[in-house]
Amino acid sequence: MTIRRIAALAASLFSISLFAAEPSTGPIVADYGRSALVEDADFQLPADHQYRVVWEITGYGDGPDGVNRNIDRVARFLNLHAKAGVPKENMHLAFVVHGAALQSMINDAEYRKLNGMPNPTRELLERLGEAGVEMYVCGQSMAFRGWGKDMLASPVKLAPSAMSIMNIFQSRGYTRQ
Repeated sequence: MTIRRIAALAASLFSISLFAAEPSTGPIVADYGRSALVEDADFQLPADHQYRVVWEITGYGDGPDGVNRNIDRVARFLNLHAKAGVPKENMHLAFVVHGAALQSMINDAEYRKLNGMPNPTRELLERLGEAGVEMYVCGQSMAFRGWGKDMLASPVKLAPSAMSIMNIFQSRGYTRQ
């Protein structure tokens, strides 16, 4: 390898390391929500801002034998903001689930009936609940499937409809993701 190639490779590796730290989980939601701290970003996240965000989740992501990656994005939001110095108290997060993603919100016993295995997203739901994230499922989606509230994983809550609760969150100043 020529000296010029070695120098170019070293420069590219050095510039990559300056851009962002290696993605990792935590500090709020361990084992989920991989994110990287981007220290040289041109815009820095204000630590004193009150982040009010609601996600509408309808898709499952990679399928029923994996963690719902759309829900994992909520953990990523928490972790990347915490890495940037935003206190957990300044993050007011919620998500509302309907459609195909609904099955990621049910308990292990019910999930096993549908998919022959425990719910791979259940542990993530528990950790997000511990972090203060509000989680709701659409009552209309549940009713059309013939599913009852007793099927839901803890700490998931039932809303009358996704349309209604999304409107409520937005009227309270939450931005939609």
